Amino acid sequence: MSVLLSRQFTWSYIRKGMDVRDLQGYALLPVPVELVPRVAAMIQELGQHDMVVAGWDNTTLGAGTSWTETELRALADQMSYRGVLVLMDMCAETPSSWVLKADAEGRAGVSAIQLRNELGAFSKTVRRLFGDASWPMEVRKQAGQFYYRMSDEVAAAWAAVREEASR
Repeated sequence: MSVLLSRQFTWSYIRKGMDVRDLQGYALLPVPVELVPRVAAMIQELGQHDMVVAGWDNTTLGAGTSWTETELRALADQMSYRGVLVLMDMCAETPSSWVLKADAEGRAGVSAIQLRNELGAFSKTVRRLFGDASWPMEVRKQAGQFYYRMSDEVAAAWAAVREEASR
């Protein structure tokens, strides 16, 4: 389940396959703007929900989900996006540490717009392969910059897949 909090003070609970117009069993509550990040953090902590807080900086825009080495191998086999591959490799090099998108652009030799477009195509590839657009990395926006990271487990699996592919 994912939760979207917006500046219009509504909570929209969206589950995979759920018609978002059908909110039976869910609450739409007014939340003062200054409390939205705290409420989002509390919901995420209590319910283990992936969280998107639209319009707020310094918030996590989705938690990287658990991925198996088999899934990552299938994903890598379908990827031709140099910028995304470099970004994922950088995340795997420093597990659980945030990687600045601009640093990945520089290492990959692609523009910010190019990497943004590749990340959009990456989402489509993930959805096509696995029926869900959850990435194997977490995204955070802070002070107008995007940062990415992988869990230790996903980073180790990704590094193994990339090592295997380079042989």
